[in-house]
Amino acid sequence: MEKTLRLNGISTTQINDSHKALLAALKSADPDVLLEIANAIYYRQGLPVKEQFIATNKNYYDAEVQPLNFDAVDAADIINQWVAKKTRDKIPEIIDQIDGDLAMILLNAIYFNGIWQYKFDENKTHELPFRHGDGTFKDVATMSQETSLEYYSNDKFSAVHLPYGKGQYRMTVLLPDEDLSTQNLLADMTLPNWKGWLKEFRKHDNVVVTMPRFKFAWEMTLNDILSSMGMPVAFNPNAADFSGITGGKDLYIGFVKHKTYIDVNENGTEAAAVTAVGMFTTSMPADMPKKIYFTADRPFLFVITEKSTGAILFIGEIRAPEYS
Repeated sequence: MEKTLRLNGISTTQINDSHKALLAALKSADPDVLLEIANAIYYRQGLPVKEQFIATNKNYYDAEVQPLNFDAVDAADIINQWVAKKTRDKIPEIIDQIDGDLAMILLNAIYFNGIWQYKFDENKTHELPFRHGDGTFKDVATMSQETSLEYYSNDKFSAVHLPYGKGQYRMTVLLPDEDLSTQNLLADMTLPNWKGWLKEFRKHDNVVVTMPRFKFAWEMTLNDILSSMGMPVAFNPNAADFSGITGGKDLYIGFVKHKTYIDVNENGTEAAAVTAVGMFTTSMPADMPKKIYFTADRPFLFVITEKSTGAILFIGEIRAPEYS
């Protein structure tokens, strides 16, 4: 798992310390942006969980750790209520039932609510055509504003930073050139490239941004993706070793499920995400200044980040924007 997450070569203590510091930095970065990050672990009543495991999760990850009667009829409801509360009801449910051999479920929830530093005027929102990923067109509610923003372009894409609050958090919108796709851009989105692009943004006084409002929810089970990235043994009941949790080798990961929600409109952005890991037992201007036009009328990418840490909180691809 450390290798998959590119953390190999770093001690467990360093990983825990850096995560604790990151949580503290993110939560205090901007008083005008609401960011809540919560962790919880529910384990089957009677499971012999090591005190060290519980203490580490409470101390470094601020996790709520508690036993739960998984056989009770309301057990799934208790877990889903935690998820709904931590995401302000944007994600009301993460599991629909508890299997008989589920031993533990680990939850991570993020809630983000940021108001644009420069809000879009609702009176300037109009129905304009957007070219979907399949080449078809549809009129969608499209926002527009002209303001001073950081902008960057190269021979493959153009991009703008849209700041929230006092500017520590921002959404970066990346628009591939007409002859390229978001998939081309994602293929180039390596860490060195991303860091290099961020260094090239420059402030411009007259940037005209036109982009659709969008709101959607998305979910996926990540077992196959994580296995292909390098951690298949964690899902193998005959090979997984999570003895650091119980002392025995009777646990393996049964599922990793991710759900996310985002709402981008004239005022700002509200977003939430939940990841659940289910562990099973093997037995159980004055002179007409030059304007820059940034028009996101075709598929684009968005990335919500915090400046001082460089942490990416949300990343998404918009192919067919909708807003209800």
